[in-house]
Amino acid sequence: MSGGVEKVAKPRDCNTAYQWIPTDFLVQEAEGGGSSGVRILSYINNLHPEHHEPLYDSIGKIFGHFVPLFERMLSFRADVPPRPAFRVDMYEFEPGHALPRRPAIPDAEKLPKQPLTVSLKGKTLQAIVKIAEIVLTPENPQYAGGAWHIEGTDAEKIVGTGIYYFACENIKDSRLSFRAEVEQPPYQQNDNDGVAAIFGLFNEKLLVQVLGAVQTTEGRCVAFPNSHQHQVQPFELEDPSKPGVRKILAFFLVDPENPVPSTSVIPPQQQEWLEMTQQPLMKKLKLVETVEDTVRSMLRSGMSMEEAKEHRLQLMAERAAPDDNHVADMERYFSLCEH
Repeated sequence: MSGGVEKVAKPRDCNTAYQWIPTDFLVQEAEGGGSSGVRILSYINNLHPEHHEPLYDSIGKIFGHFVPLFERMLSFRADVPPRPAFRVDMYEFEPGHALPRRPAIPDAEKLPKQPLTVSLKGKTLQAIVKIAEIVLTPENPQYAGGAWHIEGTDAEKIVGTGIYYFACENIKDSRLSFRAEVEQPPYQQNDNDGVAAIFGLFNEKLLVQVLGAVQTTEGRCVAFPNSHQHQVQPFELEDPSKPGVRKILAFFLVDPENPVPSTSVIPPQQQEWLEMTQQPLMKKLKLVETVEDTVRSMLRSGMSMEEAKEHRLQLMAERAAPDDNHVADMERYFSLCEH
């Protein structure tokens, strides 16, 4: 058996010129021990905190709804139960011992209910904020679907994702699929049928377990660990004569135990933001023109919108699914080889 090569974008230890900048969120703790809300401590990159103050308030409230989801996600990540002992004797299925039969598969043990062991109350969390939309039109009525991927690079330390689907207008059956990498299981040599029946793995196919999909209806919040590969499934217009749109607000949660430089310490890069701050100061100082020119030449310059768009294209190219020369470094395949 053999399968085609599949390209999957995933965090990797690569030489990158870019890094997403997270924002700091304080999860405020009430006197009774519960959460009393979230306060945004630093600016959201490319979203001016004064010009978009109401939006900051909304984003903070939405992030607050994700806090219990992130607590459960991190608790499960910290307290994964040990793998149960599992062995199927394949001796009678070997040629010459008995007629070929399907192996008897024991019932899976029910996982114990995981208690919440991680509390984020009173902590400062870091998250990369992303707002995105997919627009369909009568001329372009279908979305072909996304690539399998997990978020960010090793430098960003992303441990989980929270997605809020805040608008789904005239969109038909949109889903988000999940799968996870697995370890290579024990198996008898050349036992293709047994391994396929018990583990769902096939020769020369990816070592992944399909986890299912969730329907991404309007108003739904979905949170999942960054160990899960995810893929946006194809969808189309419900009424092909009218346009449709799907909008999301995403939070890429940085590992709370491994913070990275955030907008609390990284100054804004937008030239427009810098000019809005510098011009009132210059007027207040009332410097002569030659002195003002000297001062301006010493100030840090920012980035124009055109430059930012060019850097964005370079970042997207850098993080796209790898080409055939890099697939071997990115993926693990199951191989029924001799041993």
